[in-house]
Amino acid sequence: MHSSAMASSAPSSSSALWMIQDNDNDDPEIAEERNKQRTCIKQFLTQRSIQSFMFLAEQVRDPHTADWVERLLETSDLLNYHGTGAFDITKYPNWDSFFLYLMQQPKSTIIIQAKRRGRGHGGWSKNNPYLKDRYVEYEIKIDPEGIAPRILAVREQIAAEFVIDLDLVKLANDGILDSYDETVMGGSTAKAFERNAHILLINKLTMDKSASSPFRRGSFDLLQLLSLQEAIHRVLREYMSLEEDKEVSFQFLREFYIQRLSSHFDGYQQYYRADDFLEELLLTMPSVKTSDDHMEFTDPVSIAKDIISERSEVLMDWKDDMVRVADDHIELRKVLWTKQMGGLSEESLSSQSVTVDEGAFE
Repeated sequence: MHSSAMASSAPSSSSALWMIQDNDNDDPEIAEERNKQRTCIKQFLTQRSIQSFMFLAEQVRDPHTADWVERLLETSDLLNYHGTGAFDITKYPNWDSFFLYLMQQPKSTIIIQAKRRGRGHGGWSKNNPYLKDRYVEYEIKIDPEGIAPRILAVREQIAAEFVIDLDLVKLANDGILDSYDETVMGGSTAKAFERNAHILLINKLTMDKSASSPFRRGSFDLLQLLSLQEAIHRVLREYMSLEEDKEVSFQFLREFYIQRLSSHFDGYQQYYRADDFLEELLLTMPSVKTSDDHMEFTDPVSIAKDIISERSEVLMDWKDDMVRVADDHIELRKVLWTKQMGGLSEESLSSQSVTVDEGAFE
């Protein structure tokens, strides 16, 4: 995706931390699960796989299948959507939810009416006002059971790229604090660190002999953003569990993060938002709050260090997940094969995400 693309109206699930909102009606366990769904790397992989499949369908002059998938998802302008939360996590709570829903759809036919080129025929002038435009109709067959394995194949290719790209994101992430020390301690106030992540990717792509998936550079940027968001969520949960020892840091980070949800994380985003967030945090001045009996000190740099450290853990966890994607697909392909053989009813299919092996259907 290109940064010049217009903002998409694709729906985005709010990524605000439900578990720390001031709402006594929120069940903490349910709220925490929603946050994990929102930043799930497997869910994001499904999103990018569908977007890439739609792009490839249009490239082979099959925009009607791409349009059908988009209407099934109830989104719009998904091809131009540069963001991480495109799907409704209530309707599609797990990475495989869309595929199970897709398999339930019946085969269908789309009737396309196309205008024939030119109005003139049989020697008559095309400018003759008495001649009417001529149209031709043709049918497009939609086979959901055939679409599913095609998207899964794209998903496996992108997962293989993620394995490589997550290492590059980690390499850049691990160098942020050293760069901060050199940059800020050297007297610079315009920037907090050198932004090297995309340079690492470009160098990697230059050396690659094989072609990449359509939106690899966009996906790389979004991997940085989603991994940062997941790290922030984990740090906030850790701070909250430590109660008084981290209460001030928790409140500061919570406010700092929520203030930037819409501008940095939710919905259609500009490129490099992850670096923007970290730079803003690192350049924020420490503050002191006084109360009746004590003083409270907030150190944004220390908080940023916690986030950067946690982000490295996130990236390693996600790499392990991406290595196992082909194995994850085994059970899903079995469901598809059984459906194609006519041995699975819609009722049993809709319950598969809770009855199959939990290792494949998270």
